[in-house]
Amino acid sequence: QTEIELHIYPGRNATFALYHDDGKTYNYEHGDFHLTNILWNDESQKVTIDPDPNHHFTLHLHSAS
Repeated sequence: QTEIELHIYPGRNATFALYHDDGKTYNYEHGDFHLTNILWNDESQKVTIDPDPNHHFTLHLHSAS
């Protein structure tokens, strides 16, 4: 697993798609890749991350200033 540190700065809703492939071949052209959707809901102060067996996420929530 790859360690990903995710820093969240509140203030508005946000979405992000993390793309991952083997980084060596053209297999992504045949669908061999993975997208992990990450959503931040500012009102509920909640992050949602799609299941992703390739990454381990550490979240850092920063205070709004």
